[in-house]
Amino acid sequence: MKQISVTILLLAILSCNREEVIPNTCGVKRPLRDLSWLRTWIEASKNVSADVTIYSARYKGQTAFLLDYFYGPDYGEATLHRCDGSLICTVKMTIGGPVGDCYTIRDQISEQKKIFERKR
Repeated sequence: MKQISVTILLLAILSCNREEVIPNTCGVKRPLRDLSWLRTWIEASKNVSADVTIYSARYKGQTAFLLDYFYGPDYGEATLHRCDGSLICTVKMTIGGPVGDCYTIRDQISEQKKIFERKR
């Protein structure tokens, strides 16, 4: 019982929405507004029947953006991009497991912070 209580407490602490600022190497203060490729992606995602989430993250000391589509429990896809919008990697999560190169570098992606979310 004590282990369950500690686990619940840990999950509660980790799920708190903190207003931390992740230092960004893109040279912009508001990436959702200031990066044209990101604005374009957000606009295009309005036509997709999926939950859409964008995370700011760190990859090899640089700011990166993880763009995530969640279609349902059987399928989702994510792409990791540099500040200029160039693709670092992609992964598709299927019922058979992950497919793509992002899965192999997941331990190099850190400091993820949700910066945008749209539910279907």
